[in-house]
This record gives sequence, structure tokens and C-alpha cells, in this order.
Amino acid sequence: MRIAVDADDTVMDQMAVLLPLMNWKLGTTYKTEDMEWNFFHKTPDIEKAFWDVHNLYDTMYLRRAMPPTDGFAFPVLKEMQRRGNELEVVTRNRPESTDHIHDWFWMHGVEIRVRAIGRGGGDASVKAKMPYDVFIDDAPALASVMSKHPSKRLIIFSRPWNAGVKTTKNVLRADDWLAVRKILLGLGA
Repeated sequence: MRIAVDADDTVMDQMAVLLPLMNWKLGTTYKTEDMEWNFFHKTPDIEKAFWDVHNLYDTMYLRRAMPPTDGFAFPVLKEMQRRGNELEVVTRNRPESTDHIHDWFWMHGVEIRVRAIGRGGGDASVKAKMPYDVFIDDAPALASVMSKHPSKRLIIFSRPWNAGVKTTKNVLRADDWLAVRKILLGLGA
């Protein structure tokens, strides 16, 4: 199977680095459980702070400080590779961050190709049209377009901002990486 794995907040716990820095910069007290999808568009100040911090990930090597969302992510990714599946990270990060994201995975023992499609990257349908059988992602917008791609599967990785996503025949939910593994094995990966 060809499997696309999202980076931020699916494997990399971006919020663990982003929110403390944004709270410091804005004088706020945001917590991960308060987040909704695209929260950073709320005000121009929040959006500026979000992108300022996001830009620091690679220029200041802050990505290295990101913990994984789940310690089982790496064993699951490696097992899927050993089983002959083709895995790639597909992220809407800037292409300039490709090496940094690759190095983060390598630092955790996973050799994987990174495809950074850019912040502009189009809407979620751009990702859904890519040639993958399964997507593992936290984006609720991707779930809403999967109905147009019935031969593909989305494993929505549970985060507060996607709690309202309903599961369907091709949109499945995983609360952790062991659940991701169970779904992938059930799909024949």
C-alpha cells in the first residue's frame, strides 16, 4: 500500500512547542484542548504569531524539540515499512522544511521520504487526489473530501480540532498509534 503520513500533530506534537511560544508572545493561556481547526485565523495578531513561531521551527531548529504525539508512532511506521508498504510524509509545510522534517524522523529511527507541498498547497482535495491508498492525518478538511475518493481511506488521528469528524466507510478514527496499526493491518497493509 502507498501510505501518506501527515507530520504536524499526527506524528510530531507541534502544539507542545507552538502553544508555549504563542502564549509567551501574545500573553495568552491557550491549551491543546482549546484548539479548533485553523484557530490561527481568528485575528491578525494570532495569525502573525502563529506564522512567526512556525517559521522558527526550521531557522532555529525548534522542530528538534517536538516530542512525538505517541511513542508507538515509530514502531508502527517501521513495521509498515518492513511489511512492504511505501510510506511518505505528506505535509503542508514549506518545501524548505523538508530536510528538517526528514531529520526529525531519522532522529527517531525512521527513514522516510518527505513531500512538503507548501502552505498554499491548495485545499484538502489536493492532498486527497494524490496517489496514496491510505492517509493518516489530523485535518478535518481532508475527511470532508474523502467521500469523493471512495477507493481511498483516511485514518483521522484524533485531536481536539477534529472531534466532530464522523467516521464513514472510508474515514476511520484512531485515538493513538496502536489504533492506527490495527486499522492498517485490517486494511491489509
